[in-house]
Amino acid sequence: MSSATGDGKKSEPSSSSSMQRSCRHFEFLEILIATDNFDESLVIGSGGFGKVYKGNVTIGTNRVVAAIKRLDSMSNQGADEFWAEVEMLSKLRHCNLVSLIGYCKTEEIEVNSSNFDKGKAKAMTNES
Repeated sequence: MSSATGDGKKSEPSSSSSMQRSCRHFEFLEILIATDNFDESLVIGSGGFGKVYKGNVTIGTNRVVAAIKRLDSMSNQGADEFWAEVEMLSKLRHCNLVSLIGYCKTEEIEVNSSNFDKGKAKAMTNES
């Protein structure tokens, strides 16, 4: 699945084995449900890529509160940078960083989801 960026270029998420092992691929319907169809009342921040929503996703048998970053096609940063961030975050694990738990990619949307930590959410959304 590829998507067009604002400049007409196609962008693909990396298919690296580390990303596939450490990140879950979410279906678009799961993200719609998690964010109540991207309800504006669930926006917890915004950054260079677009808005960040608070949502509930299923990981295994657990419901997890997640910060869901949605790439805006009109953002200052493009899809290539978005997927570079997803790739990088899929490899990083540190107590001071939120962990990337998954991503969603369709023709309509590009999303990455991180564990939601109220103490870290402000830093995460301000650096996006």
